[in-house]
Amino acid sequence: GSTGLEFSGALVPFLDSTPTPFSLSFHLFPREDPAGWTLFSTEAPEEGEFSLTVATDGDGIPFAEVSYQGRKDTVSSNYPMLEAGRETEMSVSVSPGEDGTVVLWFLDGVMVSAATADVGFPASPFGADTVPRVSTDDESVRIPDGTTWVGGPGGPEAVLSEFGVYYRDGDTLGTDSELFERAMESRYASRLAYAQGFEGLFVPEELRTTGRVTVRSGELVLEPGQEVFFPAFLFENEELVVEIEVAEDAHRTDGVFTFSEADGHEDAAETLLRVEADGSVTARDPEIGGDLQPGKAGVLLLRLGHDDDRIHARGPEESEFATSVPVSSDEFTGVVLSAAYEGRDGDEFDVPLRVLSVLAHRDGPTLAERFRLGGQAAPEEGVGSSEEQPEEQPEEQPEEQPEEQPEEQPGEQPEEQPGEQPATESPETDRSPEDENTEVNDPTNE
Repeated sequence: GSTGLEFSGALVPFLDSTPTPFSLSFHLFPREDPAGWTLFSTEAPEEGEFSLTVATDGDGIPFAEVSYQGRKDTVSSNYPMLEAGRETEMSVSVSPGEDGTVVLWFLDGVMVSAATADVGFPASPFGADTVPRVSTDDESVRIPDGTTWVGGPGGPEAVLSEFGVYYRDGDTLGTDSELFERAMESRYASRLAYAQGFEGLFVPEELRTTGRVTVRSGELVLEPGQEVFFPAFLFENEELVVEIEVAEDAHRTDGVFTFSEADGHEDAAETLLRVEADGSVTARDPEIGGDLQPGKAGVLLLRLGHDDDRIHARGPEESEFATSVPVSSDEFTGVVLSAAYEGRDGDEFDVPLRVLSVLAHRDGPTLAERFRLGGQAAPEEGVGSSEEQPEEQPEEQPEEQPEEQPEEQPGEQPEEQPGEQPATESPETDRSPEDENTEVNDPTNE
């Protein structure tokens, strides 16, 4: 396409003379195969001839090209993120640094790729091991002179319903750190117990850490002797599904994820289960153990349920692991997860323990939802669904209505077919996204 939005200024925040970390977000409905599209381009000629382009190659794979002071590099997402006829949220986070530019790609809030462009900014305060907290109110933060295009010549044949540039993480400069959380809130709604990705620049403030735990390239990074505690995952009598996504080399570490009772996680006696980074599981009773056999590469999945005074645990569908562990608390409310790289600081190790995301959601309606539905929601199969259900009441039958006699019409009328809709009406689901958002692509609406 050739339509798009042109903006005066390079829509990339600068701190003094170098760009700061930021995220771009596109809500797209491609009408055609997304090959050879230019989605975003910006340039600031007076700032070391800085430029950034986000586009797709001949196979529809998104890539980013970064240029600064005569140096240019291109990094690909290596993932087909856009598809004709499918509405998609594609986000790309760009972190220019002293030695290179880190580029993270997200599909519907989930990170699918990370790469580093070999274009550095020597004057940047952001480095591989140094990530300063710079206030967004700093007088040195500015938008430089230049030009920005969203779409435009060579742009997408698509409906663009939303576009955004994010450079605030709270009151500090940073990339969009809530992509994963927002996506999981949309997917699970009230069943979501916890969701945390690590797409920002900093360790989330809600986590309690031991040692210098860091966030790098969309991952929580732990080295020997370091540990992090997550907030409690609260659940009632329904099953709680916990998914921990780790790097593919996690099995080479001494990483361990410990589940403890929510009201006593700092007491070793309260430990319920220990899941090693390679998927092996041990319980409070040393005779209890097994293997989760992760269903997909890099994901440790554990299903937890509470019944009377015990926690029931099992692995994914293809795993044979299942066990039951007693709890010590009279009023069980949930579990606390901690991640640790066992060993001592300074020990030799091959790779760090890298965690990409942590997700906990209730698998089925909560008790409150069941009451709201009048007890009609059936419990999920599996552990944690043994609570007593209210006695089923016989369904009330509607009163029999007298048969309606058709009104006499002159001449014979055709018989009406059940369920037939008038030809002038169409179901709401038949509307394509462009019916609601066509005006977004009109440059005159800038």
